[in-house]
Amino acid sequence: MPKSPIVSPSDDVGSFYVIRNGLVKSYLEEDGKEVVIGFLGEGEYFGEISILSHSPSQAKYETLEHTFCLIQNKADFLSMVHRRPAFSDYFHQIISQKVNKIYKEMISCNTPLTPIQFSLYRRQVKDMVSSFPIFCNPKSTARDAAKQLLEKNLDALIVADDAESIKGILAHKDIVKAILLEGQDPSQPVEKMMEKKFNTIEAESFIFDALHHMIKHKTNRLIVTDKGKPVGLLTTLDLLKSKGIEVLSLIKNIEAAPSIAALNEARSDVDKVLMTLMNEGALASHVCKILSEFNDKMVKKVLQIAEKELGRPPVRYAWLA
Repeated sequence: MPKSPIVSPSDDVGSFYVIRNGLVKSYLEEDGKEVVIGFLGEGEYFGEISILSHSPSQAKYETLEHTFCLIQNKADFLSMVHRRPAFSDYFHQIISQKVNKIYKEMISCNTPLTPIQFSLYRRQVKDMVSSFPIFCNPKSTARDAAKQLLEKNLDALIVADDAESIKGILAHKDIVKAILLEGQDPSQPVEKMMEKKFNTIEAESFIFDALHHMIKHKTNRLIVTDKGKPVGLLTTLDLLKSKGIEVLSLIKNIEAAPSIAALNEARSDVDKVLMTLMNEGALASHVCKILSEFNDKMVKKVLQIAEKELGRPPVRYAWLA
């Protein structure tokens, strides 16, 4: 269920969690403030820091939508790591990166908002992506791609050929899913495990356009292009800075609502999210577009629930609004 705690601070974590589907937020509480560390989706994991360090969790992990996790108990996880040095090296590098990220989040939490941050929705996409995108050839091995991700501290790579023709996206979770969950060989080329369906957005577009694009196409990543050539990646984690993740999470909760009662709960969050968008500097026209998306998703879900409860309609119909 949304907003359900999985791990709380000071918990003695006895399991390693791999997210099969859903969305989990990890955060710290410092002087009454919530410091968000990150958002974890399908194929990502948590719990390894506490297990390997033999210490209670310092962060809280909470679901943002209906989430299903694969759970490996502590003893089996430690046995796997001890028997396979490659796993041990991998997780220790990951822990180092996560600790560094937590430190940076704690520092940024104490930094007041600047006028530029406040009007984030009016900034262009090119302002939020690195000017040096990291590419991966379709024939590269998963092992080499994983090394590249770790060394560059990246979440995903753009898979492109020598002519910079985009072939797909390879995310950290795709490698974890393919090797840990499906048992694929690390020497397999990335073209066999990359995500071949991808969406693009022009670098000159506004951040709001990127958020709107993610909602319409149900994606967590956009390949940023300039005159057709890839120049970077924009992810939901980038939108975290603009509260865009709250909009995407709410959309997912609406689409996953199993009943009218659950849908009504999600509806009560709409006003809060819209107010947040306004406070973050979104234009009124932008907020109206998002509100329109919320309404469309709500109506579609109500019709789906009605058909599930009453059965298929005797004739074909269309809903006009």
